[in-house]
Amino acid sequence: MSLETMAGTSIGVSQFKLSQLVGDVRIWLAKSQPLKYTAASRVLLFVPGDDSKLEPVVNLASLVKLHPETPETPHRLTLLVAVSTARWSHKLSNTTLVFSDNDRSITRPGGQSSFPCGMSERKLNGPGDGFSVLITALPLFSNALTVGIISHGCEFELQGSNGIGGERGSMGFHVANVKYQAEQPPRQLVQVNAESWLGPERGIPAAGDRLRFAIRESDPKVPAEADTELVLDIFYNHELFCAAPIPKSFDLPFQPACTLCNDATLTLEN
Repeated sequence: MSLETMAGTSIGVSQFKLSQLVGDVRIWLAKSQPLKYTAASRVLLFVPGDDSKLEPVVNLASLVKLHPETPETPHRLTLLVAVSTARWSHKLSNTTLVFSDNDRSITRPGGQSSFPCGMSERKLNGPGDGFSVLITALPLFSNALTVGIISHGCEFELQGSNGIGGERGSMGFHVANVKYQAEQPPRQLVQVNAESWLGPERGIPAAGDRLRFAIRESDPKVPAEADTELVLDIFYNHELFCAAPIPKSFDLPFQPACTLCNDATLTLEN
């Protein structure tokens, strides 16, 4: 297998069995030159000609099958390598939050503040943009965990709000009371503009779960998307969980943001 940077610089060649996973390649890269300074979770892999990030659970053999037109043999599969630079912003976030892992992770220490809001450094400018968070820690406390986007121009409070989705000008994954909802039947967890709830009913997330938010253009053939221009696709552990039409009142660029419950930690992956 050959590995190259997105700029075309060769990183090197390593032997992998086709039964291995993309995650195995990421771990190997994180321990090797010239990427030994980073963690495996920061390594992003792509197939040449495709800008979709390969997930860690993808089998290497499937990449050969997906691209049979390549002149390379299975033993010469090429993957492109990038490194995630996603960071939480000290400047934009609530000052009570604690940053770690080179600002990729953010934690609410105990009962500090109320609905303390964290915001990423990078904003979303339109279709094709998105971000992912790993729920690194989620103790069962009686306060909220919310993750999603805020419309440009929305005066979102860094404390004392109703969370992402619970305030006008925001939308996303919203667990109003982590401890209480963990003991209740499944319910809808995507809230839009302090009004509607969308998506399937399910229980609360847990540490180790991933949420991805991706902006795309709406499909006028889909009734729910006919009256809007953009849609926020929300993925739960790599599977599409909810396609949420973005209100026309929302303005770009969108700000990725979260509010955390006691001792919860969220890690930006990209």
